[in-house]
Amino acid sequence: MHLYESTRELAENLDRAMQTRAVIEQAKGILMSQRRCNAAEAFQLLATASRRSNRKLRDIAQAVVDGASRTRAARPSRLDDVPDVSPAGRARRCRSRTGGTPGGAGPCASPCS
Repeated sequence: MHLYESTRELAENLDRAMQTRAVIEQAKGILMSQRRCNAAEAFQLLATASRRSNRKLRDIAQAVVDGASRTRAARPSRLDDVPDVSPAGRARRCRSRTGGTPGGAGPCASPCS
């Protein structure tokens, strides 16, 4: 019976992992659409929100998916405090901090994080 139980537990864990993966991929797609970022940046947004809120990444992803299904145009409030890590978002933060450039005119050439 021990083999049966361990096999059943393994199957349940694999099923749960596949469901979690699907939700995370859906959330990444939503963020990519909303924030105009790539898959790696969308995952970074989820990971950052997970760390900041001390919640599991899959729970953050589920909140993004739930928020998008409730209101397609609205961004989930749990991610509003997560910085936009896309290149355009970094450029906006850089311009807002420096007034354009370190010298004050033209586009900023300094690397922003």
